Amino acid sequence: MTFPTLDTTTLPPNTQYLPRSAWGLTDDEADRRGMDEQPLEVPELYVHHTAGSTPDLSPAEWDDDPIRLVQVMDERARNRTDPTYRAVAYSVIIHHGPDGITSIVEGRGDRYPGATSGRNTISKAVCLVGNFDSVYGPDPRRSPHPAELEAARWVVNEWRRVGILADDVVGRPHRDNPSCPGCTACPGDRVTDDDIAYIMSPIVPPPPPDWSSPMTALYGYDSAFPRLVDTRPGQSAQLDMERPPADNTFVIPMPADAPIPAEGDPGYAIVNVTVLNPAAAGYLVLWGDDLGDDSTLNYDPRHPVPVANMVLARLGRLGLHDGTGQAVIRGMFRVADADLIVDLKAVVA
Repeated sequence: MTFPTLDTTTLPPNTQYLPRSAWGLTDDEADRRGMDEQPLEVPELYVHHTAGSTPDLSPAEWDDDPIRLVQVMDERARNRTDPTYRAVAYSVIIHHGPDGITSIVEGRGDRYPGATSGRNTISKAVCLVGNFDSVYGPDPRRSPHPAELEAARWVVNEWRRVGILADDVVGRPHRDNPSCPGCTACPGDRVTDDDIAYIMSPIVPPPPPDWSSPMTALYGYDSAFPRLVDTRPGQSAQLDMERPPADNTFVIPMPADAPIPAEGDPGYAIVNVTVLNPAAAGYLVLWGDDLGDDSTLNYDPRHPVPVANMVLARLGRLGLHDGTGQAVIRGMFRVADADLIVDLKAVVA
């Protein structure tokens, strides 16, 4: 069966996705172990915690190496006499480290059933690293970190989006397993029903801004436009522009679909401007219609680190003072030329 691919470009901030091959469970290894693939549209999902799954690792070792953590869990699972434990029990293991990085580590992954007693063939299993049961001794993860919950939510939403989970999937803590009522307190009382509801909740993209309101006349850049300018050889950008000579005006047009009024005052652009490889010390000037001489940033080849500034740049018009024509930024390298990178972040009407 061909399984869909998760879109890891949408991961939450400071989160990484580690495939099961990173700790040794390749497709060939899974076949060797006799693991059976699970059909799509899985109707149930259970949330677990590691709790006593890793007695050979100290909490410090949990922090240091999520890959080693999963390898130990896998070794212990395979040492069981139960033949259903052909690999680490969980579909994914979610680990938040002291460096602030949250790791989503594929256990069995999205291709094989998760292990929840009596529900193996119809469920996936998400495991949070830590012991979240208050009756046990001190544990640095007495409550799951918000980033772990956010990562689990991302997994559920991606699985639902690509059809690995059914649209009406039911999410439960392991303790609410209907096949084994009262068998376990997993994932601990510190993982609340509200936490489970959050993990199962849809991630809804923010609505588009209302351009009719002056308070929302800010246009986000991230995926709207490519890089505007990059004069370095072999680099691609929206504007095919060569390295500008010193003391000559250059023009950077704004994208045609930017929400800029067709006539009148075009407003401002928020741009990130980077200068590299200067021929000598100099400075960059940016303006709209009226030439100014205020330095946007200074550069000097004796300091080879690239110089970057976030700039609120006045926009002008190709028609200059008649208020018509495409909105542009004008600029000039004073004294010495350099390579230029311009990334548009927003426009303010």
